[in-house]
Amino acid sequence: QINPFLKKECLVTDTGSTKKQIVKRANKMLSKDIHFIGGHPMVGSEKYGIDSADRHLFHDKTYILTPTNKSNLVALEKTFSIIRMIGAKKLILDPLDHDRIVGAVSHLPQILAVSLTNTISMLAQEENNNNYFKVIGGGFKDMTRIASSPYKIWEDICKTNQENILKMIQEFRNYLEVLEGKLINDPSSLKEEFQKAQMLRKRL
Repeated sequence: QINPFLKKECLVTDTGSTKKQIVKRANKMLSKDIHFIGGHPMVGSEKYGIDSADRHLFHDKTYILTPTNKSNLVALEKTFSIIRMIGAKKLILDPLDHDRIVGAVSHLPQILAVSLTNTISMLAQEENNNNYFKVIGGGFKDMTRIASSPYKIWEDICKTNQENILKMIQEFRNYLEVLEGKLINDPSSLKEEFQKAQMLRKRL
């Protein structure tokens, strides 16, 4: 839609959460003298709309770029400059690597937040027991914060990164079975798993 209105040597970028399909389509549909650089700032929250605007949103946050071997170097440098101006930190990833990694660190957590929230709701309904909601504390709220994200944001993500999300769900399921086995056979053996998680979380 925008292609006819773009000037020659124009820089075009995006802020979408998946990159494989959009990079492929942009390179195919945009004119050769229009330079597309895929982008994905790792910012945001479950809130949306103008009332949730934050002028410090990008400060010290990672801003992923997904150039290809066909990307224009001058356009890429311009994109670097924009990222510096808003105070973000650039990270260069291949589009395929991007989709696999964010499938694990961004898209899987969303699926898990939805799953945990709906599981508790289901239990409360099946037992007709609202005490599940009355005893919810900070831990549950922290883990399920992003369950408030509207589906209209996630619909395209789930469609365009379906394969990677499914792989990450399987990886999580496999590890959950490991924890389940330890809990069944030797609950004390969970200590090592807890400690590994604590050490990593402290480094984040």
